[in-house]
Amino acid sequence: MTNTKLVQLLLTFTNLEYKWFDQYIRSPYHNENPLLADLLGYIRDSLQAKSPQQPEKEEAFGILFPNQAFNDLKIRHLISDLLRLLEGFLINESLKSSNISSRLQLLKELRSRNQNKHFEAVFNNARGLQHKQPYRNAAYFYHEYALEAEYSSFLALQQSRLFETNLQQTVDNLDVFYLIEKLRYGCIFHNYKNVLAVDYQSLLMDEILEHIRQQNYDHVPAVSIYYSIYMTLTESDDELHYRDLKSLLLRHIDQFTHEEAREMYAFANNYCIKQINLGHNQYLNEIFANYQTLLQKEIIIENGSISPWDYKNIVVTGLRLNEFTWVEDFIYRYKHKLEVRFRENAFIYNLAYYHFYRNDYDRVMDLLQQVEFEDVFYSLDSKAMLLKTYYELHEVESLLSLFDSFTIFLKRNKVISDRHRHTYLNLIRFVKKLSRIPPGDHKKIEALQQEIEGSKGVADLNWLREKIRELSP
Repeated sequence: MTNTKLVQLLLTFTNLEYKWFDQYIRSPYHNENPLLADLLGYIRDSLQAKSPQQPEKEEAFGILFPNQAFNDLKIRHLISDLLRLLEGFLINESLKSSNISSRLQLLKELRSRNQNKHFEAVFNNARGLQHKQPYRNAAYFYHEYALEAEYSSFLALQQSRLFETNLQQTVDNLDVFYLIEKLRYGCIFHNYKNVLAVDYQSLLMDEILEHIRQQNYDHVPAVSIYYSIYMTLTESDDELHYRDLKSLLLRHIDQFTHEEAREMYAFANNYCIKQINLGHNQYLNEIFANYQTLLQKEIIIENGSISPWDYKNIVVTGLRLNEFTWVEDFIYRYKHKLEVRFRENAFIYNLAYYHFYRNDYDRVMDLLQQVEFEDVFYSLDSKAMLLKTYYELHEVESLLSLFDSFTIFLKRNKVISDRHRHTYLNLIRFVKKLSRIPPGDHKKIEALQQEIEGSKGVADLNWLREKIRELSP
């Protein structure tokens, strides 16, 4: 049963959600088959036992129908019925969590039943709740449009329809919702085009861009922000687009959910990364400042946790700017914000990386020997760090041994992509050559430098360049 949609959904449930769902299916309004509550109990007990077990159809059938021969079709029907109830429960919870969505459904029912006074009261309540919403994102304007559209349908049924109309408000909110989503998806399309060989077509995009240039949308920050993001993607040579985006984000980011804010700042950081790759290293300061904003406002925290990749990127950015005190404090302060399954790997690796930047190579080796990295990318980076550490310490025998073991790891591990395998094999190859060049042998140093610069895809390229410079004072 583990791979069934039912069990996969239940794996995402908290204890409180199990309790609510159990109450939901024990209500005769929702369910008249008591066996479904027993089936839920069996699955929950299996998944939450001290030694979790995979729920099995045969075992479940034996509990529900003792002394009966196993009937696969019978248990499948029960699983299907429980899944149907689970989907209904999730819909119900979703409506409960959204005051506006639930009131929209109620308004439709009241209008269809000609309950005019009740409709007016619920509409005014819904409008009040809507205007108290802290966010001014696409969802806000969609709900504004949906409420006005429902009210417009209500007015059309009343005698007052010749004297009162809200069509302009309805269409205005629909237009704003459309503009935000159109620009947002335009940004996503362009981002994909920079990575994948695909060509997306977006109807009326040129007209929309021209419209925004001609109109003032300062009152709708979402439009201005996604327009600025779009321009950083399509006119990346003009730095003013990034400056506009950064200013808008600092002034209005609290008007968006954390998920949306993370997306907006990801676009901003991607622009900075592109500029750094073009040699504009001052943008490293921009990324660092953006991360500090994300941390200060806890935008980067999702479900109480920080991603191990964000944790690592913040450490790397800070170290490249020599913000050693800040980085060390960050590593320890945010350790508890890492999910338990990533925590030790991420903490040890990043602490080791910090000490590598401080040239404390003995501490690096001590740390890297404390943990067996389960994530393949942490494993790759830790082996690369160890390789560089052995080189810095002139540990020739350890370095030679790691050349062989690292190469074997790269060639045998099927999870590693060809691109990553190539870049790390190049690192090994060039460190080998680097370790064999005597200081001052300018001919060999220059030849290796040309080979490195002419190669496509080399891990730790900046470190290799630095070591080349050290060999040719």
